[in-house]
Amino acid sequence: MGCKLTNLPECIVNAFGDFLLSIINAPFKPFIETIRLLLIQPANIVVFGRLWAVIIYVISIFYGLFILGAGFNFIISGYNVERREQAKQWLQNIILMIICVQASYLMYTLIAELATRLTSGVISMIDSRFFLLTLDNALNFGLQIVLGIFYLIILFITMLVFAIIYVFSSIGIVFFPFGLFF
Repeated sequence: MGCKLTNLPECIVNAFGDFLLSIINAPFKPFIETIRLLLIQPANIVVFGRLWAVIIYVISIFYGLFILGAGFNFIISGYNVERREQAKQWLQNIILMIICVQASYLMYTLIAELATRLTSGVISMIDSRFFLLTLDNALNFGLQIVLGIFYLIILFITMLVFAIIYVFSSIGIVFFPFGLFF
């Protein structure tokens, strides 16, 4: 139903209400948009790619030591079947560790991308005006105005927490190979 000459007063009241609502919601929109971006944007791990490579090189030094230890244990075990099986198990675990640590960058990227896609799917189902103030009735509007400052503080704290989580998830690529190694 558009504005016509017959319903002009109602259109003016609605336009004034929308204008007032846009002024009231103006401080909330940047925080809500920043929180949405921090939720749906994958962690930027490219920055830590070179540091990840250095860590992989350092961890690779231990591969040789572990393989030498497993081989030495296999050789000196003699006729002890239990120690030979243990040495074979060590060698199997070392090879599995080499594969997982070398693929840790790709695995971390895939996990971060999957988490981002799932979050984006859930966020896309939410109405864009859900977190904004509305003009439902006078009592509701009055409560929203009074509690708006607390809502703004909570949005700010949420934005800070999500920014810290984003930084930690970006730095996580550095510690992920260590977790797989140990």
